[in-house]
Amino acid sequence: MAEGLKGYDGAVDGVNILHGVAILAQRMPVTPERRATVPAPQSPQARQPQQEVDVEPVIQRAIEVIGGREEAMRWLGTPVRALDYATPISRLHDPESREQVLSVLTQLEHGVL
Repeated sequence: MAEGLKGYDGAVDGVNILHGVAILAQRMPVTPERRATVPAPQSPQARQPQQEVDVEPVIQRAIEVIGGREEAMRWLGTPVRALDYATPISRLHDPESREQVLSVLTQLEHGVL
């Protein structure tokens, strides 16, 4: 039956079909405990300025370990299991996370990962 629904838009037995895929939605009542809260935006004066992060040492280390700038940049943008599937470049915002990325590079260099 699924083959016959390819590209079909409509409903079959009360189930909505869009491009041959069943669209199921669960309707849940909105109660106070399920209501999403959005924090109030901070005024520009209250925001902390973003500190510039020097990522060049990590990039240079990645080039040393991986072998080339293009490959290193590709690795920095790829989710890494040892970083809980985060991209290494996204982990460079604070010193602790930056050390985790450098640790993964050391492990790669020594064949641990």
